[in-house]
Order: sequence, then C-alpha cells, then structure tokens
Amino acid sequence: MKVSGRSMEPSLYDGDLVIVNLDDTRLQDGQVFAANYDGELVIKRLKREVGSWFLASDSLDKVRFPDKRCSDGCGLIGRVVYKQSEHI
Repeated sequence: MKVSGRSMEPSLYDGDLVIVNLDDTRLQDGQVFAANYDGELVIKRLKREVGSWFLASDSLDKVRFPDKRCSDGCGLIGRVVYKQSEHI
C-alpha cells in the first residue's frame, strides 16, 4: 500500500510503499501496523503505556499528530514488514 501524509516521518514518508502482513495482528509494542481507526485507514506505531495500547505517529509534532487510544475503535489490519522509499 502507499503511504499518505506526514505523520510517520522520519520513518515513513508520503509516497513510500509498504507491504503489510495481514496474518500478523498480534499486539506488539514498538511495531508499525496498518489499522482501521474509526473507519480511517492509518499506519501507526503501536505502543503500550500504563496498561493501555496506543497508535502513535513517529512525528515529534504531537499537536498535529496526537497518539490515539487503541480500543474498540481500533482494528489492526496487519504489521508493516517492508518499506520502499525514495528517502535515504
């Protein structure tokens, strides 16, 4: 799938291509997943804090890209296992 947006920079850039393993939806702290968040397809890093799971952007701008609690409105689609990028 093609990455859209800047929320995962500097790990993933707008236009990068990623491969998602649809068989891997096990919660894993620190791994990047494609997820359905309230009906929106997002690519975020999964993190665990104080017993709760969150979908987090890699961008340091947490005002524009705040962490999202991963609860009933969050369905993991699969883990990102490969990226192709023009950014070195």
